[in-house]
Amino acid sequence: MSLTSQIKDQNSPVRRFFKMFENRNGVKECLALLQSTRPIIPPTFTPSWVVYSFIGITTDYLIRYTANGNSLVFENTIAHKALTSIVLTPGSRGNNIIVYSGELPNTSHPAAQHLDNLYKIGAQYLDGRTATDHKAIFSATALAVLDRVFRSHYLPKLFYQEISNSRIEEETTRLQFEEYYKSLGGELYSQDISDLIRMFIAVNRSAGSEFFGARFVVFNQELENSMLVDGADFDCVIEYEDRMILTDIKTTIKPLKIEQLRQIIGYALLYDPKKDNFKFTDIGIYYSRSGSFRFLPIDCIVEKILPSFKSVSQARKKFIEVLENY
Repeated sequence: MSLTSQIKDQNSPVRRFFKMFENRNGVKECLALLQSTRPIIPPTFTPSWVVYSFIGITTDYLIRYTANGNSLVFENTIAHKALTSIVLTPGSRGNNIIVYSGELPNTSHPAAQHLDNLYKIGAQYLDGRTATDHKAIFSATALAVLDRVFRSHYLPKLFYQEISNSRIEEETTRLQFEEYYKSLGGELYSQDISDLIRMFIAVNRSAGSEFFGARFVVFNQELENSMLVDGADFDCVIEYEDRMILTDIKTTIKPLKIEQLRQIIGYALLYDPKKDNFKFTDIGIYYSRSGSFRFLPIDCIVEKILPSFKSVSQARKKFIEVLENY
């Protein structure tokens, strides 16, 4: 069960840790300090929760692509993991195929050919052009489909309508993906994400913004202790003035919730300074629908939210102990 899944599960060891040590007043104070200070701009259409999810994942990819000089190291993405660490077996969700984590991919399965083709589509237009380009958004959405395959363990039903034992050509996958892309909102979906990327670029260049001059120094990466929760990969580490901020990118239209705060604290507590190849001083949130960037020192977070611990290292040690003894 991944970190985010454990945070949702009241009986998980992660929730048990927070139940034992979390100070509610400290949580309220930190939540208030980490809320967006600028108005959240909602989409111009009404997406379903699935579409909201795709907007968030796709925006994350494109922000990282933009921050890396309109370039993406595809081999380091979650989308790439969907190609290299899955097996495919018939499932019970209608015509869906459930995708389980495994040691070796079942590349002979027709659905695995869809994944390979989607990956090629994902790389096609992330070719150096600006991320506001709708073709770049089209490609990033293909990567988002693969991302959800890895995390949620199934492909959208649409991709199984014409599966047979024969090889699936890239053009077949493309036609089905184009149909799926339209179901996400098509032009309205593309424009919403384009506006979010345009805002990201603007606030990074604007001297009056909270995000002015912020620089990505670590991109999406799995923590070395992630095996303790069956998966924990954070979005990025951002250098801002003299701070190194472990950052979660949020495309939410709602105020920051306690579950989201616990998620970023969870990353900070899973972090191992001896094993992980980066450092950070703060944890923070970049709000892609407002351009607001809010962060607090991790020492301050532990002092207010986990006051029974005298240091971050002590809190981290206990957190790992709870997970290992579950």
